[in-house]
Amino acid sequence: GHASIKHLQELINNNQTYRETYSNADGTLKTRSDVKIYFNSVANERSDLEIGYGRKNMFGPEVGIGFTLGDYFDEPVFLIKIALGSTGLGDWWLPPSAYTDDTKL
Repeated sequence: GHASIKHLQELINNNQTYRETYSNADGTLKTRSDVKIYFNSVANERSDLEIGYGRKNMFGPEVGIGFTLGDYFDEPVFLIKIALGSTGLGDWWLPPSAYTDDTKL
């Protein structure tokens, strides 16, 4: 899932925790140079984690996860995001134990 950066800006404006976590002192959105992200759908390259990574007007759960892990660990964090379009949790991503001998993979 994704959320709009406009919504995050509203949270930043009205909540000190969001402001401290996601906003610089000058009001710009933070970029985490200690958290790198690789996303197979974005030119197959890694970069610093920034809000709007991949889609400039949206952000996904990797932002919250990355910022939280970056705050927790002293070492650099590396996130790997893999996306496969047009797949569903109920078919492509089932665990092997969900299949029987008659199930086609």
